[in-house]
Amino acid sequence: MFDVIAGSGHCGTKWLATVLNSVPGATWHHEMRTEITRLPWYVLDLYEPDDAIFSSYWTFIRQQPGSGGDANSWPPELLPAVNEVVPIRRIIYLTRDKDKQLHSLQTKSPVWSGAISSKAASHKLGLYAEISGLPRDARLLVEANDFMPGWLRSMGLHVDTYSLEDITTSLAVLKELAPSLTGVELAAWQQKKINQKVFA
Repeated sequence: MFDVIAGSGHCGTKWLATVLNSVPGATWHHEMRTEITRLPWYVLDLYEPDDAIFSSYWTFIRQQPGSGGDANSWPPELLPAVNEVVPIRRIIYLTRDKDKQLHSLQTKSPVWSGAISSKAASHKLGLYAEISGLPRDARLLVEANDFMPGWLRSMGLHVDTYSLEDITTSLAVLKELAPSLTGVELAAWQQKKINQKVFA
């Protein structure tokens, strides 16, 4: 079993994984799927989680000691299939102000800015349209903040939703995720900028 941090991109997953990795006894990774396979997400998202391309990744995950997990390795729409390979104990679904998130995706992501043509990106929008019943549009990437957690719960997964704005400003909310860290430690983390993307 493992935990995952998920979101629809540019929502603070690396920052949160770094914070949680500082908790004694916890081991958190960020985009370990890409690190192990040496392939970008828009290629890997075209494969099912049980594909042989991920064998080394799953071996690594199964060998991890103690508590912890992986952040932003798997897109939300693949998490039910991930759960069939290695059971997911908990999904921390991270959201962000939609306008800032969309602006960041469309200006800083090589896929969503149009610099790279991606079958995976097109496929993702199609799935999001199907799941939500909303028109197929780039804004679905951030509207997913509203519909994707509920869809994952309907698939039998445990999902806790947090907003980037809340966990970076409220000590009480961040302490829910890292209860063993002191208020001083949490406040220090809230001031750190890790992998920060451009704001609208």
